[in-house]
Amino acid sequence: MNTRLLVLLALLPAHVAFSQGALNPPGPPAPTMKTLDQVEARTPIGSAQTPGDATAEFIIGQPGSYYLTGNIGVAKAQGIRITAAGVTLDLNGFEIRRTNGTGGDGITIGPEADRCAVKNGSISNFAFGINCAEGFGGVTAQATSFSRLAFTRCSTRALGAGEGARVDHCEARGNSGVGIFVRRGSAVSDCVALENNNHGIEGASGVTVTASTAANNGGFGITLSSGSTVVNCSAFGNGGGGGISTGFGGTITNCTAVSNIGDGFHVAPSSTLTSSTARQNSRHGALAEEDARISDCTFTNNGVHGILAGQRTAISGSTASFNGGATPAVGSGISGGIRMMIKDCNAIRNRADGISVGGDSVVIGNHASFNGQGGAAAGIRAAPSGSRLENNHTRDNTGTGILAGTADVIIRNTAGNNSVADFTPNSGINFGPIQSPGTTTNPTANHQF
Repeated sequence: MNTRLLVLLALLPAHVAFSQGALNPPGPPAPTMKTLDQVEARTPIGSAQTPGDATAEFIIGQPGSYYLTGNIGVAKAQGIRITAAGVTLDLNGFEIRRTNGTGGDGITIGPEADRCAVKNGSISNFAFGINCAEGFGGVTAQATSFSRLAFTRCSTRALGAGEGARVDHCEARGNSGVGIFVRRGSAVSDCVALENNNHGIEGASGVTVTASTAANNGGFGITLSSGSTVVNCSAFGNGGGGGISTGFGGTITNCTAVSNIGDGFHVAPSSTLTSSTARQNSRHGALAEEDARISDCTFTNNGVHGILAGQRTAISGSTASFNGGATPAVGSGISGGIRMMIKDCNAIRNRADGISVGGDSVVIGNHASFNGQGGAAAGIRAAPSGSRLENNHTRDNTGTGILAGTADVIIRNTAGNNSVADFTPNSGINFGPIQSPGTTTNPTANHQF
């Protein structure tokens, strides 16, 4: 701005100067601080806000969000009872513990308390850590959820969830009852059940368990009812039945069962086991009932059979090796009933037979070698009659390579260096002629080398 302009502005009358507006405030100043309810829009658990009764230390009877401000010692039957739908309870990292008496519930969720959520804390020394109580006709609260909770020293069920529950990132450890129990249609994910005296994780029908671990429990590691699914789970060192079990029509995928007392997997009728491993279980790697499906699995060093399967079971792309106990000739790689389908499997160094099936079975494209480690057995054994054995390879078995009946179809197989015989029978109307690989003239010929 130059000197001439400054002089002109100075000569202007005062009323031409720029206005600064009214200097008086339009009213009294408004508050600028938030209230405590605005900062913490939740209700603390306490005798003033959530008073109890003769049965419960505290009762939540209105929908809303609640939280603990400290640990709760429980002397009554129930620590907290929830009787309203739409409640979220944040334990805020604190513990609910029985300090006097025995049994009861850490948290009781009434059958009317749908959509209840409990999270972030620990519960100890009750019969039920959390109990979704049953009402008339067995009805429980629906759509409940439980997250980031730890349960210890509960005698019946550490967590007893209702139907349609969601349980994630919870741990049940050292309880004398069941670790985690969920009712029909529930989902359990990223949970740990460790050193409980009963089952680690137990579920009713239509339950899904994913990415969870059950170890050193007194019952099954994971046991579910019909139509349930187990994915990406591990069961280690469990007793009283075995590692992982599903009911009728269940599915087990990408799971591991190791060193369980009992069977690694219990595959119920019409159920499926895929892409899983069972190792060093005291009985069978997998006990599969009728009409089951097993594919792309590995079974090694189990105490009896790698797989013991019921009739009409189909097994494919799987390996069963080093199975069987110290008793001579006990423990086959794959042992099945009638009308089996065994395809593209390996059975190596098992105590008894590599593969054994009942009549009317199809055994095709398999490899069975070095079986009979406990005494004379067979690489592949088919109980008469009416089975088809095709394109299998058996070698170095203690006993017979392929042992079948005269009514079985035996074609396009290879066998060699088996201690008793490569083929029994070695001829017949259903038997492809034995020829050397370099001089084969018959498309159905079996090869001996």
